[in-house]
Amino acid sequence: MALAYTAATSACASAPHPRTPPAVNLPAPPDLDQSAPALLPRSPVSLTQALGFWLKLGFISFGGPAGQIAIMHTELVERRRWISEKRFLHALNYCMVLPGPEAQQLATYIGWLMHRTRGALVAGGLFVLPSLFLLIALSWVYLRFGDVPLVAGLFYGIKPAVTAVVLHAAHRIGSRALQNLWMWALAAAAFVAIFFFSVPFPAIVLAAALTGLVVWALAMGVLLATVGPQGTLTQMGWFFTKAALLTFGGAYAVLPYVYQGAVE
Repeated sequence: MALAYTAATSACASAPHPRTPPAVNLPAPPDLDQSAPALLPRSPVSLTQALGFWLKLGFISFGGPAGQIAIMHTELVERRRWISEKRFLHALNYCMVLPGPEAQQLATYIGWLMHRTRGALVAGGLFVLPSLFLLIALSWVYLRFGDVPLVAGLFYGIKPAVTAVVLHAAHRIGSRALQNLWMWALAAAAFVAIFFFSVPFPAIVLAAALTGLVVWALAMGVLLATVGPQGTLTQMGWFFTKAALLTFGGAYAVLPYVYQGAVE
């Protein structure tokens, strides 16, 4: 009898509770997807590590904004994996729309992502100060010894080297940001408008925004004509349009909104 009671008790203890809901495996948020580099590395980045990188960047970031952005992409995304490809390109596009130097804004923003205010101040400050000292030193050398043939030859040789750095950086970033023929066509049209017709840059940005709006309107028009305003695809298109325009803060901000609209 005792053995039967013990066996029954063990069976009841090991059996799952009838009211316990089954486990559900939810997909990871986009920034934490294991198939892509995460926003943060596997081990946290200390402020000292970040300070060393930003100081180094200030001394080696030649080639203007294109070269500086290419160096940040190589170091932060590919080599150190401090930030994901998707987050880097998103930050780059955001900073290029803002007025001011996009490379410094990008460095400041990434510094803020990693260490908030202290990181932004360190990244933004060290992005400028080392290059300022180098500029002062090179200016003095040019004014003092610019007429010396050897020094003049060195400065003359810098020109094609910088041009090569800029072209390589533009190709490197462009090949990752332009992911289909439509994007390449828009980039080519923007280049032609700026280089050959001297179209102001704000007009280029506005035209790109209007182009995106027209493409969206065409897609929604096709859905309205084929499945109607109450069709599932039309409702999905309108819902995710609102999600793209109204949610800020990355995946953790958009997921509750999508859950509320799609589930509840």
